Amino acid sequence: MVLNTELRLRRNIHGYPFVGKLSPEEGSKLLADVKSVLEPIGYSFKATHAMSSLEKLAIFETYDGDSDLFTHGDLSGVFTMDKAPTVLFLGSDHIELVMTDTRLHFMALFDALNHLDDYFAERLHVAFSKTFGYLTTQPQNCGNGMVASVTLHLPGTAFYKMDSLKSSLHRLGYTVAMLRSDHGQVHSVLRISPERNLGVSEKDMLGKLENIVAEILSMEESNEKALSLEHPMELEDRTYRAYGLLRYGRYLTEAEMINGFSDLTLGMKLSVIQTQQPVDLMGRIPEFRNGHLQVAQHTLLDGKSRDLIRAREIRKMMKEVFL
Repeated sequence: MVLNTELRLRRNIHGYPFVGKLSPEEGSKLLADVKSVLEPIGYSFKATHAMSSLEKLAIFETYDGDSDLFTHGDLSGVFTMDKAPTVLFLGSDHIELVMTDTRLHFMALFDALNHLDDYFAERLHVAFSKTFGYLTTQPQNCGNGMVASVTLHLPGTAFYKMDSLKSSLHRLGYTVAMLRSDHGQVHSVLRISPERNLGVSEKDMLGKLENIVAEILSMEESNEKALSLEHPMELEDRTYRAYGLLRYGRYLTEAEMINGFSDLTLGMKLSVIQTQQPVDLMGRIPEFRNGHLQVAQHTLLDGKSRDLIRAREIRKMMKEVFL
């Protein structure tokens, strides 16, 4: 199952030092340059230093722990416009154009980003080398300057041969990371991203990634069927343990929530347990993560309070969804 796809185009503006060497005066001038491009088409800017702690938490989780944006908090910020790419200012690079989707729609995301990228290139001199392509602070992102990633839910593969899959992907030139939570990794959720961009066109890179994802999803289907046939009692046990914890638990850590949703989703898909209405548990993970949970409560919470509120809200959902 595809949980999330994300595309980023990392760009730096010619004539300015990279972010780590940028002076406050240069940063202010660069911000004025970028505003002159984006504000006339409807973008609005929110400076990092003007954000509340809750707003920062939401950004941190939405952009998967992009802490570079907060390292340069006196100058950095986020440009947003409804139904348009987000533009991160002074994160890892001068600007990052970002779009996400819950489906495997890389080409649609790229078309939207590429349109905005072309608009930038017509108005600002983007740093580019004939030898190295787009120049970025991280050498592995030079070339097309694009960072593509896809997050997959692979519970069947995690049961059988996740290590084998990770090794194969590493050999093919992909970065592989497990989803991290407040209590370690979630082994059924995998994030995949090409390691290098130099000498590869954007569309070739995305096409290859989509083909690999299709192969992985096909393998996952086979592993799920095998699990159902070869280990039915273990599948039932995992499903109902997850159900009991989510339905009746009084405290739930973020890791317990994600792992419980993973096991229960697999049990639902393989008809171990029935629901009285459709529910996408994996799709609802973001709203129960630590940052977004605090945003929804409009206050910062300690760990025990987060776990208590998370369990309460999930119990309500479980009562509505399951028979």
